[in-house]
Amino acid sequence: MKAVIVEKPSRLSITDIPKPKPSEHEILLKVRTASICNATDVRILEGKASGYLDHYPQILGHEVNGEVISSGSKVKNAKIGERIVCYKMFGGFCEYVTIDSREPFAKLPDEIGDEEAPLCEMFHGSLVCTVFPAHIRPWERVLIIGQGPMGLTTSQCVKALKVASVASVDLYKNRLEKAKEFRVDHTYNRSKMTAKEIVDKIEKEIGPIDLSIMCIDVDKSPERDAGYVATEVLKHGGRLTGLSVDVKERGLQIDLQKIFEKNLKVARELHDIYDSPASMSQAWQQGVNWVRDGVVNMKALISAHVSLEDVHRGLMLCKNKPDETIKVVVHVGV
Repeated sequence: MKAVIVEKPSRLSITDIPKPKPSEHEILLKVRTASICNATDVRILEGKASGYLDHYPQILGHEVNGEVISSGSKVKNAKIGERIVCYKMFGGFCEYVTIDSREPFAKLPDEIGDEEAPLCEMFHGSLVCTVFPAHIRPWERVLIIGQGPMGLTTSQCVKALKVASVASVDLYKNRLEKAKEFRVDHTYNRSKMTAKEIVDKIEKEIGPIDLSIMCIDVDKSPERDAGYVATEVLKHGGRLTGLSVDVKERGLQIDLQKIFEKNLKVARELHDIYDSPASMSQAWQQGVNWVRDGVVNMKALISAHVSLEDVHRGLMLCKNKPDETIKVVVHVGV
């Protein structure tokens, strides 16, 4: 089968490798579509990923929409012909993948097409790791820093909870315009305003923020002040959460003294609130159901389509044209 492999930093190849065989607990998927993760896939190709992603060679891609074609003898939660969206730690950009049936995943209804299906992988990060563990209440005011793919997904999820207000900050006009399409109540363009101006305007237009969510992998603001905005606007006793991406570039700068002064609560990826992989799958499934019901629009995030052989072009769109590109879909088996 064909696979997209990063042989070493900056070197990508399309290689024939053996088709995997499922073990007793595994599901074999025929990949129909996948999608490029702007945060990690680009960093892996550049050699800027750290932690468990920092090894070569590796099959690129982790956002997968696939059809179940076989499974091991102990698999009870998937049937032949079902479509599944999953997080595949390594190896999404190939024709077939195996996944452990004991790990969380979500099933895709017929109403969700293959085009937007792989984007539903982002609910794992947005809902399971961030939004649901934050215990957001209806009367709360939420600020989301970053309106890339994960930020825009998170914005839609928070809006689905019908909170008091949702505000977002980003550097790019196209992403803030998309946030407005998703009915985000307030948007602030960091490339047009200073961090202090954004903080002052939030205080005037919204008031103290209950929860700040960081949806950026690296801080690209001119003064690296995304962390300042996130903490400065929080009320005393407010909460700070978000996603953590292992990269070798400059990380987020957070004022620890501000956290102490305001008695802020900080938590990231609170998996401990889920008592089993099944309950994590149920939380993930909620996002998929929102797409099915038209509450969340993943198709609106898609900026481009590429074939498996043309993944490099998709990666370069994500890297070099963030002002035009939000999400790129990779067509594999459809």
